[in-house]
Amino acid sequence: LDLGELVQTYLIVTTVSIVVGIPVTTMLLDKFGRKSGSIGVFLVYTPLLVGLLFIPGNVAASMSILAFMGVCYSPMIILPWLMLPDVLDEFKLQTGKELDPYFYGAYNTIQKL
Repeated sequence: LDLGELVQTYLIVTTVSIVVGIPVTTMLLDKFGRKSGSIGVFLVYTPLLVGLLFIPGNVAASMSILAFMGVCYSPMIILPWLMLPDVLDEFKLQTGKELDPYFYGAYNTIQKL
């Protein structure tokens, strides 16, 4: 794309759109369910990612696509945190043990890798 001098601007746009997209995608995941909502968001994200490769240096178009991609990327950040309490409840039902701190600690350690 030959837009190397705008990398910081692209990162800021993407980060801000992810922060804005988290409440939006949380609402969509609550309305349509986690599985259906995630599949729908990823089906929108994939063409945007491919389309970004074919923009011939158009800054405005690439910024708008990156902003929309950030909104579509936000479920990848929040979905594991939404699933972890369900996993803990299922584990407690199956074993009768409450090992919540171990699960959260393991998840945080793995996420930092």
